[in-house]
Amino acid sequence: MNTRTVHGLAVIALFMSACATKPPPPLPPHPEVVSLLRKVQSIAILAPQVEYTRIVFTGENERLPLMEKNISETLLSEFESTIGGQYTIRKPPEDQPEERKREMEFEVQQLRAAFATRVKMSSAEEEEKPTTRTRVTVGTAATALATRFDADAILLSRYSGFQKSGGQKAKDIMAGAVLGVVHAAEGGIVEVALIDGTTGELLWMARGVHARFPAGARSTRPTTARGAVGMALAGFPPKEAAAATTRAAATVPESAAKSPAEPLQKTATQPQGKE
Repeated sequence: MNTRTVHGLAVIALFMSACATKPPPPLPPHPEVVSLLRKVQSIAILAPQVEYTRIVFTGENERLPLMEKNISETLLSEFESTIGGQYTIRKPPEDQPEERKREMEFEVQQLRAAFATRVKMSSAEEEEKPTTRTRVTVGTAATALATRFDADAILLSRYSGFQKSGGQKAKDIMAGAVLGVVHAAEGGIVEVALIDGTTGELLWMARGVHARFPAGARSTRPTTARGAVGMALAGFPPKEAAAATTRAAATVPESAAKSPAEPLQKTATQPQGKE
């Protein structure tokens, strides 16, 4: 079994495992988080971490680089149009020396690793203290990048999506007839986080999903990656009201440190795969 097959099976397992659970309800933000949000004037938008996989019946799943590139550009466009109207957007110089580029890539990797680890720990802590929102910080991992961009905060994002081959869709229809569910034929999830550039504190976090189901299946989810980004950014803290508790909540979804789950749709009558 090759690497792509192992990766594909892991993706499918994660897609199937999260459908039965929901993220915990938002918890009130810490007062100091609200205070930090008030100070944010400029935001560095990092390139999204994008993974898009074609799932096939044989298990020989493969990444789709062109789709990943298109989705990355879509996410960046949406981030800039939504956030740029309120905050100053910081970008790295386009003519950076190769050594500077490598340094920045290393710093981004360090930030992503620190963030994933800390969010996973925070999720466990919140299960023990469900009435309070645990403060999440990546420490100094954000400082170097914030200094490099001359930004008050950093926007970190991750997207993972999939599309299925005809054979895999047929397999899902057969399984759905037994289980009474309809599997999405394609979809994805985007997770977005705003991190304070000085303290490394998580200021805000949200996610959006999109999915397309077989003909006849109903869903209220967006059907495109652009729609998923719009869902995630709907609650982005506006500059003029950053102190509002309901808008500045820094929630930590249960799946933040995991790959996203494939949406499933419950059916109460005949399996939708026959429509």
